[in-house]
Amino acid sequence: MRFHQEQLDALDLTVHCAVHANAGSGKTSVLTHRFLKILAETQTPMDKVVAITFTRAAAAEMKERIHRRLVDLLRSPEARAEFAHSGSDEIFVKNIRSWINECGRSRISTFHSFCSSIIRQYADELNIDADVRDIEEQEASMLAAKAVDMAMANALDPQSPLHDETLAVFDDVSISAATDLVMRMARSRTFCALLNERTAEDETAWLHRQHQAVLSVMKGLAIDMLREVIEGVADYSHIVPFDSLDEQIRSAIDEAKNADNQRAVDIAVSTMSSWFTQTGTILAPKAKLDASGAAKEFVLPKQTYTAYVTLKKISWDDDRELRLLRLLRILATIGQMASEKYTQLKRDRNGIDFDDMIGLAIELLEKDEVAQAIRSGISYLMVDEFQDTDPEQFRLLSLLVPALAGRDIAGPNIFIVGDDKQSIYGFRDADVRLFRRATQAIRHANLKHGQDDGYRPLSRSYRMHQDLCSMVNTMCVRIFGSVEAPSPEDLLSYDVAYAELVAGITAPTSSALGTCSVVIDEHDELDAVARTIVQILNGSIERNIATFDRDSGEWLVRPPQPGDIAVLLPKNELVQGMADKLRSYNVPFQMHGGRAFFTRPEVSDIRALLTTCVDPSNDLAVATLMRSPYLRCTDAEITAAALTGRRSSLRDGLAQYVARGSASPALVDADRLLETWGTRILTMQIPEFVRSAQDDVRWHETIAKDDRRDQILANVEKTIDIIRSTIDGTGAGIHDAIEALVPPDVDREKEGELVAESDAVQLMTIHAAKGLEYGIVVLAGLNSGGGTSQTILTDQLGFTFDLPAQAAKIETPSELEKMPDVLTHDMNKVLDKMRSEAESRRRLYVALTRAKMHIVISFPMSDPIEKGKALAKMLATALYAPGAKIPYQIITPDEEVERYTDGRSARTEYVVVDHIPAPPPTLISPSAMMRSHTSDEPYQDADGSSSGGMIYGTAIHDALSGVITKFTGMSDEALTSEIVRALSMHDLDRTVALDAVTEILALLESSLLTSNTHHLSTARLETRLVGALNQIVFQGVMDVRFHPNDTTIEIWDWKTNNVASSDHLESVAAEYQIQMCTYAWLCLRSYPECSTVRTRLVFTKAASKGLHQIDHVQEWKREDMEEMEGAMMEAVKK
Repeated sequence: MRFHQEQLDALDLTVHCAVHANAGSGKTSVLTHRFLKILAETQTPMDKVVAITFTRAAAAEMKERIHRRLVDLLRSPEARAEFAHSGSDEIFVKNIRSWINECGRSRISTFHSFCSSIIRQYADELNIDADVRDIEEQEASMLAAKAVDMAMANALDPQSPLHDETLAVFDDVSISAATDLVMRMARSRTFCALLNERTAEDETAWLHRQHQAVLSVMKGLAIDMLREVIEGVADYSHIVPFDSLDEQIRSAIDEAKNADNQRAVDIAVSTMSSWFTQTGTILAPKAKLDASGAAKEFVLPKQTYTAYVTLKKISWDDDRELRLLRLLRILATIGQMASEKYTQLKRDRNGIDFDDMIGLAIELLEKDEVAQAIRSGISYLMVDEFQDTDPEQFRLLSLLVPALAGRDIAGPNIFIVGDDKQSIYGFRDADVRLFRRATQAIRHANLKHGQDDGYRPLSRSYRMHQDLCSMVNTMCVRIFGSVEAPSPEDLLSYDVAYAELVAGITAPTSSALGTCSVVIDEHDELDAVARTIVQILNGSIERNIATFDRDSGEWLVRPPQPGDIAVLLPKNELVQGMADKLRSYNVPFQMHGGRAFFTRPEVSDIRALLTTCVDPSNDLAVATLMRSPYLRCTDAEITAAALTGRRSSLRDGLAQYVARGSASPALVDADRLLETWGTRILTMQIPEFVRSAQDDVRWHETIAKDDRRDQILANVEKTIDIIRSTIDGTGAGIHDAIEALVPPDVDREKEGELVAESDAVQLMTIHAAKGLEYGIVVLAGLNSGGGTSQTILTDQLGFTFDLPAQAAKIETPSELEKMPDVLTHDMNKVLDKMRSEAESRRRLYVALTRAKMHIVISFPMSDPIEKGKALAKMLATALYAPGAKIPYQIITPDEEVERYTDGRSARTEYVVVDHIPAPPPTLISPSAMMRSHTSDEPYQDADGSSSGGMIYGTAIHDALSGVITKFTGMSDEALTSEIVRALSMHDLDRTVALDAVTEILALLESSLLTSNTHHLSTARLETRLVGALNQIVFQGVMDVRFHPNDTTIEIWDWKTNNVASSDHLESVAAEYQIQMCTYAWLCLRSYPECSTVRTRLVFTKAASKGLHQIDHVQEWKREDMEEMEGAMMEAVKK
């Protein structure tokens, strides 16, 4: 690979490295190459190289990149020449082969997976079971909510000693604020310990410490205010009286810096009061000194004036602060109860959550002997996206790498990479300051032993058109430059310095490439955005896409497609509104993030189906199900049933209405099906129950003509996956499954589980867009401000909340009197606002840098600087700043724009009759198609008495599923034990079972499997894909599926046929042709970026017989899909 000098510097293995990488700078390529460089040039074993990422998808991608590079190295002597390896090329090739086999077991993982592995390794040190399971976030949230409910209920129990105090708490604290604190304590062992420590403090000592902390914050606020005054009068400093004002303010700043906290505040207020009125204008006597009249017109900037007013009016009240402390003590007691109950609930399920994983790993590393042993097993540690690190993760790393803690003792070489300008996950406790702190620690550690401090910037961006890059720089310099960049030693400021992007590409230039545009609409902003997108797609607003063709070495310019466009919005609530607007103009779209998935109709329908079966009195669920494609009742029919059951429930009303004999066929069938489903759900696994209900009502046929059918099918599969992951092996039941489908308060979607639509405009929040890139980025809804939290936690003042501003007078309870402010909370709000504004600047940077060719900015008013708020005001101030000279274009979208059409043939509307007859099979599997005209595996031996047949084949499949992703890391004893355990679940004769064990072990030892261990370790097993063709819906369950590269999918299918030779194997394989064709078609249909599908039939008995050939491989190309579809439809006819 070709690297420029900055990237080469970041590959240095001789020092600890802190890499500050701009957006699109190729940091992942550097990270991957560094991993290979360590292996090739230091002879470090792969298991002593650790790479930590923040998502499973990122970890899987890095493993895949490394595997791909290793394969390239194996094939290319030129690529191998890039590494300064010792020894001959022959030895290097041998090592590469070894690394390829080890790649699947490489220590590339998330923080939590890394911690989970060492916890299990040292389980005896922690007194926990080695087989403790990891509780996913979804399950953890439900358990924690249950624990909080139990703790609250206990506290409010009339027999509880906390009853009266708890009731009194709610006189001053909202239920949501109290619950927030209790939930934090339940979920975070660190926060729980901190709050218990703080609230146990002596009241006098607590008051003193809090008062001093408040004064320290006020001092900082006062000095910042004085600096803002200097900036505000900079243009007038040569005019009387501004010259004197400038001089006095500078003197006051110097004096305040050296004064104690209280004195500094007094100096600032006194200086401001001698010059300014309560409204922020210059005092009249001073203003008269200015002959030009400028002083009479001058007004302090709003932010400066607000700070001035705040400092003038604040006062400390012991009683109010003590009231806050006493409320915190009560809530801390309840929180401790919730924490203990949550711990017990986890223990009952033999599980640990993410907080436990980090906490227990820290507990291990605080034991010197264990820490030394863990460190000795790591030579190189790399951490990606370091700006997203939270305090506990940083604490873990500091124990793991002594250099980060300033300790000059032996430990791993540390390499951190990230971009502090992209730290936008404060709501997940990510702390941007830790990147600055770690960078300083690395620099100091290096300088103890040499002159290279290890700081490595990556400034060049390979994402953006060079013209757009220049415009983004101009905006961001002003966005970040509105505050003073903190010094490297500043441990409190959440601000970051702006490092300019350097364009790494030189794309073609034209008026339709590399543009920034502004859309203004004061009436309906999102509708204006939708109309703009339509005009971009139909070409009336020209915005082209340029892509570089690596094969030809040339740039290709084309018109945009829907998939080139992403609309980024600040809040989840706006995503649905944007979707509605695009839908009204017939623009295809796809929503991502937050509640979007869980509010989709097909997901809501499944939630309603399950809820109705277990709680027929839930009228909302019953009505939703009756209106859905499952029961297809009209509003009039639902109303008739509801009126009949108005004294009981809609379900009762339906039954009564049907019993009268005058109900419509749809209502009769609805009553029958609800009765059937209510009984069936008690006897079936929930995922299978959902599928059976769909079969009952010909659900797949109902949605076959829907424009969204492919996405609907994908969403239903994801929903069933969520249900399965919720209940499998957890002891959870149907109520837990229903809870898992409730729209969450926070984003609960997992990466990589949504089938992307390449021909749809992407809709998402700015947070969800991080790490992605699009040809055209539209920023909309920027004027919507974020909600203010009732509770605030800061380093300086701890956890606070507001108390009621008024209270009833003791003498006359009917009258209210104003209460003093809670100064700690007021100052916490100031700190929180500064933190929020700093993150808002970074959010804008993330949003702007997602674009490759074009940015479209939407404002809901003509003057966003004066009338705007939140991100809109911040961005407008930078965009319209004097001297900015950004060549943006104003777009006025056509009011009468026609609906979008992409020229594809329209689908025929599907008409559904009211009556639901007993359906014929409409969902076809590949194996069913194959069996209709050829012989399948020998299923006649269904009693398990021979090494063939359905029972035997199912047993082999189950056993392989249990070990195929992990068999290379298992001992022979553990592997055999796991296979026997899986086989024991099936009714096999002893002799047959022994044959099965031999057969599976032989397969696992075959060169086919040992050479594919990396792919198998990350493969998806038993996955179902569904796709519609004409009037038929095809579904296939694939034994093994993985992605060898970005454009290829490989499918493995286990076959237990008794093949006798290679020729016999080929003839048997021919019978599975249509099955493999359908699997390939489903993959090409579901994954638009896939151009090739490789299907592999693996014959298990061929391995046990020692045949040279045990598999049959075939490749299927996207350009052959029409021919494949013809073959599939022909098979359906047969």
